[in-house]
Amino acid sequence: PGALAHMKEVNAPADPIRSNMLTYIQTLAHSKDTAEMEQRRTVLINSVASAIRKIKTIKPYKGDDRYRAATEDLLDKMYAILTEDYGRLVDLKKISEQSYDAMEAYMEARKQANSKLQEARAETAKVEELFAKDYNIRLVENTDELGKKLEKASAAMGHQSKVFLLYFKAYKQEERLIEALDKNDISGIEQNKDALQDFAQEGLEKLASVSPLDGDDSLIQASRQLLEFYKKEANESDLFLDLALKKDRLDRAKQSIDSMDPARRTKDQIDSFNKLVNDYNALAQRSNALNSELNRSRKVLIDRWNRTSDVFLSRHVPK
Repeated sequence: PGALAHMKEVNAPADPIRSNMLTYIQTLAHSKDTAEMEQRRTVLINSVASAIRKIKTIKPYKGDDRYRAATEDLLDKMYAILTEDYGRLVDLKKISEQSYDAMEAYMEARKQANSKLQEARAETAKVEELFAKDYNIRLVENTDELGKKLEKASAAMGHQSKVFLLYFKAYKQEERLIEALDKNDISGIEQNKDALQDFAQEGLEKLASVSPLDGDDSLIQASRQLLEFYKKEANESDLFLDLALKKDRLDRAKQSIDSMDPARRTKDQIDSFNKLVNDYNALAQRSNALNSELNRSRKVLIDRWNRTSDVFLSRHVPK
């Protein structure tokens, strides 16, 4: 058998692994189900281990072990990346929604794992090219098709991560503002609305320097709309702060008037308290209307982001 037959023998157990690896990367991009991700990873790990055992039994071609050894090395690295790097992703994914830092850590770990995989594949591709050249084997153009697909997938996921994190920072800050509103925490409302304003503005400024991927700016536009919403929400939260201050004042006034003997309450005291009640109720109506409007807008924009993200990844992560 010639050198080409040797390459085919080596590729026989390795090629399915390369394809399955791309499928796994696609799952990472599209799936939010950690159980599905873990199941696919486990199956792939077992497949890689089996392929390594098979390749170890293949003899060198006329003493030349370069291609077999390089392919075995690639699979060894794939095994390590799957068990260690992608293994950490499962745990990071589970807690990624808890904070911006946790999400950033997950996105960075995913990026690093994809980069390691690309580097390992590129090293093997160089050996393959030299081996083929030495034995006058003409490699067809699609030999490195998987590598190109992995590069495209990694670029698409990197772009999505970068844009997503710019809006997610404001998203998590809004959660803290809503928590302060629920507790009627006056200082918390003031601090968190100001922070939301800052994060939204920061996100918009950073977003302006992000380039579209292959001319596709859909994620950038969807993130910009969300960040503009958060900026508007922060500005309009002055009304919620006014309501919290009014409620605090009303609670203190009620406590004071309730502590008095009803017979000793003056008309001015009663009129003043009733005015506070009326003012609070009027402000509460305006606040409820604004809250309903913000809830509707938020849902529309987040749903739009999620749909845009799904379409973006479907378009740019090769099948």
